[in-house]
Amino acid sequence: MNKKENHLLMYYYFLSLGIPFRGGRVSMWPKDNKYAYLPNFRFRFSEIEKDHIYYQKLSEVIKLFKGKLEWELSTKPYTKNFIIKPKIDIEGINNKLRHKLIDDAIFDVLYLVEYLKKNYEICVNE
Repeated sequence: MNKKENHLLMYYYFLSLGIPFRGGRVSMWPKDNKYAYLPNFRFRFSEIEKDHIYYQKLSEVIKLFKGKLEWELSTKPYTKNFIIKPKIDIEGINNKLRHKLIDDAIFDVLYLVEYLKKNYEICVNE
């Protein structure tokens, strides 16, 4: 996969797990404007409750990832979805810093997916 397709890596990784899931979109950021919003991946495992160990393990593995940014798995009480995203808030910061943080997040995606491949599939198969 070439560098221009990195926005799809998380989607392809979740497909490879073999656990049915749903996502709002397959891309972590818009191809036509990577600075539109902070890269993220929103999903849920189709037939698994929110308190299932798969989510707990995934959260633990994501927290241990060492990239340019810290990443997290989060959810809200009123939704079934989870979101994988950098643990930063870019609202209200200047464009130069905002662009740098988004570039750092995009840089991390390949390495985060590789980290998940090495560390999370083992948890799912336990």
